[in-house]
Amino acid sequence: MFGSNNEALTAKATEFNTEMGENLGIILAHFAKTNTESGVDLEIMKAIGAGKERTRRDIHLFVHHLEPFVEIDTWIKKRLNSSYGPDVGHSVNDYIDSYRDRISQLVSSVDEPIFIESGMKIQPEQTRETTMIPNPSDEYRKCTSICNGNGTSKPTGFLSEDEFIKMLKYTNGIHPDDTMIVHGCFAGACVNNISIQLAGLKMFGQYQTTPAANDRNSAGLTGNQLGAMDDVHDKYEIFIKAQIRMGTVFDLYNTRNIDDMKCMFNQLTNEEWTHLIPEVTN
Repeated sequence: MFGSNNEALTAKATEFNTEMGENLGIILAHFAKTNTESGVDLEIMKAIGAGKERTRRDIHLFVHHLEPFVEIDTWIKKRLNSSYGPDVGHSVNDYIDSYRDRISQLVSSVDEPIFIESGMKIQPEQTRETTMIPNPSDEYRKCTSICNGNGTSKPTGFLSEDEFIKMLKYTNGIHPDDTMIVHGCFAGACVNNISIQLAGLKMFGQYQTTPAANDRNSAGLTGNQLGAMDDVHDKYEIFIKAQIRMGTVFDLYNTRNIDDMKCMFNQLTNEEWTHLIPEVTN
Protein backbone atom coordinates (compact mmCIF):
# COMPACT_ATOMS: atom_id res chain seq x y z
CA MET A 1 0.00 0.00 0.00
CA PHE A 2 2.83 2.37 0.79
CA GLY A 3 5.93 3.36 -1.18
CA SER A 4 7.50 6.68 -1.93
CA ASN A 5 4.89 9.30 -2.71
CA ASN A 6 5.70 9.30 -6.41
CA GLU A 7 5.67 5.50 -6.62
CA ALA A 8 2.31 5.31 -4.92
CA LEU A 9 0.80 7.94 -7.20
CA THR A 10 2.31 6.37 -10.31
CA ALA A 11 0.94 2.94 -9.45
CA LYS A 12 -2.53 4.26 -8.74
CA ALA A 13 -2.46 6.52 -11.82
CA THR A 14 -1.66 3.52 -14.02
CA GLU A 15 -4.43 1.48 -12.45
CA PHE A 16 -7.03 4.24 -12.58
CA ASN A 17 -6.03 5.40 -16.07
CA THR A 18 -6.77 1.98 -17.51
CA GLU A 19 -10.23 1.84 -15.95
CA MET A 20 -11.39 5.44 -15.76
CA GLY A 21 -9.77 7.20 -18.71
CA GLU A 22 -10.61 10.89 -18.90
CA ASN A 23 -11.76 11.04 -15.28
CA LEU A 24 -8.30 10.20 -13.94
CA GLY A 25 -7.47 13.80 -13.02
CA ILE A 26 -10.67 14.25 -11.04
CA ILE A 27 -10.13 11.00 -9.18
CA LEU A 28 -6.52 11.68 -8.20
CA ALA A 29 -7.34 15.26 -7.22
CA HIS A 30 -10.00 13.95 -4.85
CA PHE A 31 -7.55 11.87 -2.87
CA ALA A 32 -3.99 13.07 -3.37
CA LYS A 33 -1.71 16.05 -3.76
CA THR A 34 0.83 15.89 -6.58
CA ASN A 35 3.21 18.42 -5.03
CA THR A 36 5.70 16.34 -3.01
CA GLU A 37 8.00 19.16 -1.90
CA SER A 38 6.14 20.46 1.14
CA GLY A 39 6.83 19.66 4.77
CA VAL A 40 3.64 17.67 5.18
CA ASP A 41 4.91 15.01 2.76
CA LEU A 42 8.11 14.56 4.74
CA GLU A 43 6.09 14.14 7.93
CA ILE A 44 3.88 11.55 6.23
CA MET A 45 6.93 9.52 5.25
CA LYS A 46 8.22 9.75 8.82
CA ALA A 47 4.83 8.59 10.13
CA ILE A 48 4.79 5.64 7.73
CA GLY A 49 8.30 4.68 8.85
CA ALA A 50 7.37 4.97 12.52
CA GLY A 51 4.24 2.90 11.97
CA LYS A 52 6.30 -0.02 10.72
CA GLU A 53 7.98 -0.18 14.14
CA ARG A 54 4.75 -0.88 16.03
CA THR A 55 1.77 -3.22 15.78
CA ARG A 56 -1.49 -2.10 14.24
CA ARG A 57 -3.98 -0.26 16.43
CA ASP A 58 -7.42 1.31 16.37
CA ILE A 59 -7.18 5.10 16.15
CA HIS A 60 -10.26 7.03 17.31
CA LEU A 61 -10.86 10.55 15.98
CA PHE A 62 -13.65 12.71 17.37
CA VAL A 63 -14.67 15.29 14.77
CA HIS A 64 -16.71 18.25 16.04
CA HIS A 65 -18.16 15.88 18.63
CA LEU A 66 -19.67 18.75 20.66
CA GLU A 67 -21.57 20.16 17.69
CA PRO A 68 -25.10 19.24 18.88
CA PHE A 69 -24.33 21.09 22.11
CA VAL A 70 -23.28 24.37 20.53
CA GLU A 71 -25.95 24.65 17.85
CA ILE A 72 -29.29 26.34 18.38
CA ASP A 73 -31.88 23.66 19.22
CA THR A 74 -34.43 24.98 16.75
CA TRP A 75 -31.91 24.69 13.91
CA ILE A 76 -31.20 21.01 14.61
CA LYS A 77 -34.92 20.31 14.99
CA LYS A 78 -35.60 22.00 11.64
CA ARG A 79 -32.89 19.95 9.93
CA LEU A 80 -34.20 16.70 11.43
CA ASN A 81 -37.71 17.59 10.29
CA SER A 82 -36.42 18.19 6.78
CA SER A 83 -34.26 15.07 6.67
CA TYR A 84 -36.49 12.51 8.40
CA GLY A 85 -39.92 13.99 9.02
CA PRO A 86 -41.67 15.77 11.93
CA ASP A 87 -41.78 12.72 14.22
CA VAL A 88 -37.99 12.53 14.33
CA GLY A 89 -37.56 16.29 14.60
CA HIS A 90 -39.96 16.32 17.54
CA SER A 91 -37.67 13.87 19.38
CA VAL A 92 -34.52 15.98 18.98
CA ASN A 93 -33.73 16.05 22.70
CA ASP A 94 -33.96 12.26 22.95
CA TYR A 95 -31.53 11.82 20.10
CA ILE A 96 -29.11 14.36 21.49
CA ASP A 97 -29.23 12.60 24.85
CA SER A 98 -28.54 9.26 23.16
CA TYR A 99 -25.64 10.77 21.24
CA ARG A 100 -24.25 12.44 24.35
CA ASP A 101 -24.34 9.22 26.34
CA ARG A 102 -22.53 7.18 23.69
CA ILE A 103 -19.92 9.83 22.93
CA SER A 104 -19.28 10.41 26.63
CA GLN A 105 -18.59 6.70 27.13
CA LEU A 106 -16.28 6.55 24.12
CA VAL A 107 -14.31 9.67 25.01
CA SER A 108 -13.52 8.25 28.43
CA SER A 109 -12.81 4.66 27.37
CA VAL A 110 -10.80 4.58 24.13
CA ASP A 111 -7.01 4.81 24.13
CA GLU A 112 -5.44 8.14 23.17
CA PRO A 113 -8.38 9.76 21.38
CA ILE A 114 -7.66 12.54 18.90
CA PHE A 115 -10.04 15.51 18.90
CA ILE A 116 -10.69 17.63 15.81
CA GLU A 117 -12.39 20.85 16.80
CA SER A 118 -14.25 23.24 14.56
CA GLY A 119 -12.59 26.54 13.73
CA MET A 120 -16.02 28.16 13.94
CA LYS A 121 -16.44 30.98 16.44
CA ILE A 122 -19.39 30.03 18.65
CA GLN A 123 -21.61 32.83 19.91
CA PRO A 124 -22.63 32.76 23.61
CA GLU A 125 -26.31 32.24 22.77
CA GLN A 126 -25.46 29.07 20.85
CA THR A 127 -23.94 27.24 23.83
CA ARG A 128 -25.99 24.23 24.92
CA GLU A 129 -25.16 21.96 27.84
CA THR A 130 -21.50 21.55 26.90
CA THR A 131 -20.70 20.59 30.48
CA MET A 132 -22.78 17.43 30.10
CA ILE A 133 -20.24 15.79 27.79
CA PRO A 134 -16.51 15.35 28.39
CA ASN A 135 -14.78 18.30 26.78
CA PRO A 136 -11.26 17.30 25.63
CA SER A 137 -8.75 18.87 27.97
CA ASP A 138 -5.66 17.17 26.64
CA GLU A 139 -4.18 19.85 24.38
CA TYR A 140 -1.59 17.39 23.10
CA ARG A 141 -4.17 15.48 21.06
CA LYS A 142 -6.27 18.34 19.74
CA CYS A 143 -6.44 19.67 16.17
CA THR A 144 -8.53 22.41 14.56
CA SER A 145 -10.22 21.96 11.21
CA ILE A 146 -10.49 24.49 8.41
CA CYS A 147 -13.41 26.89 8.66
CA ASN A 148 -14.55 29.07 5.78
CA GLY A 149 -16.27 32.43 6.11
CA ASN A 150 -13.60 34.00 8.37
CA GLY A 151 -14.40 31.55 11.14
CA THR A 152 -18.06 32.54 11.44
CA SER A 153 -19.68 29.97 9.15
CA LYS A 154 -19.17 26.89 6.99
CA PRO A 155 -17.01 24.69 9.20
CA THR A 156 -15.40 21.74 7.44
CA GLY A 157 -13.78 18.53 8.59
CA PHE A 158 -10.63 19.13 6.55
CA LEU A 159 -7.28 19.71 8.25
CA SER A 160 -4.73 22.22 7.01
CA GLU A 161 -1.21 20.98 6.37
CA ASP A 162 -0.02 22.17 9.80
CA GLU A 163 -2.94 20.53 11.61
CA PHE A 164 -2.54 17.36 9.54
CA ILE A 165 1.10 17.16 10.67
CA LYS A 166 -0.08 17.61 14.25
CA MET A 167 -2.52 14.73 13.82
CA LEU A 168 0.26 12.50 12.45
CA LYS A 169 2.33 13.09 15.58
CA TYR A 170 -0.61 12.04 17.75
CA THR A 171 -1.06 8.71 15.94
CA ASN A 172 2.44 7.46 16.83
CA GLY A 173 3.03 6.59 13.20
CA ILE A 174 0.75 5.13 10.55
CA HIS A 175 0.65 1.35 10.27
CA PRO A 176 -0.82 -0.03 7.01
CA ASP A 177 -3.30 -2.09 9.03
CA ASP A 178 -4.43 0.64 11.42
CA THR A 179 -8.19 1.08 11.55
CA MET A 180 -9.17 4.75 11.83
CA ILE A 181 -12.59 5.26 13.40
CA VAL A 182 -14.25 8.65 12.95
CA HIS A 183 -16.87 9.72 15.52
CA GLY A 184 -18.83 12.95 15.71
CA CYS A 185 -20.75 15.33 13.48
CA PHE A 186 -22.10 15.29 10.90
CA ALA A 187 -22.36 12.29 8.56
CA GLY A 188 -22.09 13.37 4.93
CA ALA A 189 -20.30 16.59 5.90
CA CYS A 190 -17.33 17.02 8.25
CA VAL A 191 -17.11 13.29 8.97
CA ASN A 192 -16.80 12.64 5.22
CA ASN A 193 -14.21 15.42 4.83
CA ILE A 194 -11.74 13.95 7.28
CA SER A 195 -12.47 10.43 6.01
CA ILE A 196 -11.36 11.48 2.52
CA GLN A 197 -8.13 12.92 3.92
CA LEU A 198 -7.50 9.74 5.90
CA ALA A 199 -8.13 7.60 2.81
CA GLY A 200 -5.64 9.70 0.87
CA LEU A 201 -3.12 9.12 3.65
CA LYS A 202 -3.66 5.36 3.86
CA MET A 203 -4.06 4.61 0.14
CA PHE A 204 -1.64 7.11 -1.40
CA GLY A 205 0.68 8.21 1.39
CA GLN A 206 -0.45 11.74 0.55
CA TYR A 207 -1.97 14.83 2.11
CA GLN A 208 -5.17 15.73 0.30
CA THR A 209 -5.35 19.26 -1.08
CA THR A 210 -7.51 22.11 0.18
CA PRO A 211 -11.26 21.60 0.46
CA ALA A 212 -12.09 24.18 -2.21
CA ALA A 213 -10.49 21.89 -4.80
CA ASN A 214 -11.80 18.61 -3.48
CA ASP A 215 -15.12 19.02 -1.71
CA ARG A 216 -17.70 17.29 -3.89
CA ASN A 217 -20.21 20.05 -3.27
CA SER A 218 -17.89 22.98 -4.05
CA ALA A 219 -15.59 21.65 -6.78
CA GLY A 220 -18.05 22.34 -9.59
CA LEU A 221 -17.89 18.74 -10.83
CA THR A 222 -20.37 17.59 -13.46
CA GLY A 223 -22.82 14.80 -12.78
CA ASN A 224 -20.76 12.45 -14.94
CA GLN A 225 -17.60 13.28 -12.96
CA LEU A 226 -19.35 12.71 -9.65
CA GLY A 227 -20.68 9.44 -10.99
CA ALA A 228 -17.18 8.41 -12.05
CA MET A 229 -15.86 9.17 -8.56
CA ASP A 230 -18.58 7.02 -7.05
CA ASP A 231 -17.64 4.27 -9.50
CA VAL A 232 -14.05 4.42 -8.21
CA HIS A 233 -15.23 4.32 -4.59
CA ASP A 234 -17.27 1.26 -5.46
CA LYS A 235 -14.87 -0.56 -7.79
CA TYR A 236 -11.75 -0.13 -5.68
CA GLU A 237 -13.46 -0.09 -2.27
CA ILE A 238 -11.26 2.85 -1.31
CA PHE A 239 -12.50 3.33 2.25
CA ILE A 240 -12.74 -0.38 3.01
CA LYS A 241 -9.15 -0.98 1.85
CA ALA A 242 -7.94 2.09 3.74
CA GLN A 243 -9.73 0.78 6.86
CA ILE A 244 -11.58 4.03 7.54
CA ARG A 245 -14.79 3.52 9.51
CA MET A 246 -17.56 5.65 10.96
CA GLY A 247 -18.10 5.16 14.67
CA THR A 248 -20.79 6.94 16.67
CA VAL A 249 -21.97 9.62 14.27
CA PHE A 250 -24.87 12.07 14.24
CA ASP A 251 -26.52 11.68 10.83
CA LEU A 252 -28.37 14.99 10.82
CA TYR A 253 -28.93 15.00 7.06
CA ASN A 254 -30.05 11.34 6.70
CA THR A 255 -27.13 10.68 4.37
CA ARG A 256 -27.75 6.94 4.64
CA ASN A 257 -30.62 7.56 2.19
CA ILE A 258 -29.01 10.09 -0.18
CA ASP A 259 -28.32 8.32 -3.46
CA ASP A 260 -25.02 9.97 -4.44
CA MET A 261 -23.58 9.42 -0.95
CA LYS A 262 -24.63 5.81 -0.44
CA CYS A 263 -21.50 4.23 -1.90
CA MET A 264 -19.09 6.13 0.37
CA PHE A 265 -21.53 5.81 3.28
CA ASN A 266 -21.79 2.02 2.88
CA GLN A 267 -18.02 1.61 2.80
CA LEU A 268 -17.54 3.70 5.93
CA THR A 269 -20.08 1.75 7.98
CA ASN A 270 -19.77 -1.68 9.56
CA GLU A 271 -21.39 -3.64 12.38
CA GLU A 272 -18.38 -3.51 14.68
CA TRP A 273 -17.98 0.25 14.96
CA THR A 274 -20.85 2.16 13.41
CA HIS A 275 -23.72 3.54 15.46
CA LEU A 276 -25.86 6.18 13.74
CA ILE A 277 -28.01 8.70 15.53
CA PRO A 278 -30.94 9.23 14.99
CA GLU A 279 -31.53 5.49 15.27
CA VAL A 280 -34.09 5.24 12.47
CA THR A 281 -34.28 3.05 9.39
CA ASN A 282 -36.46 5.08 7.05
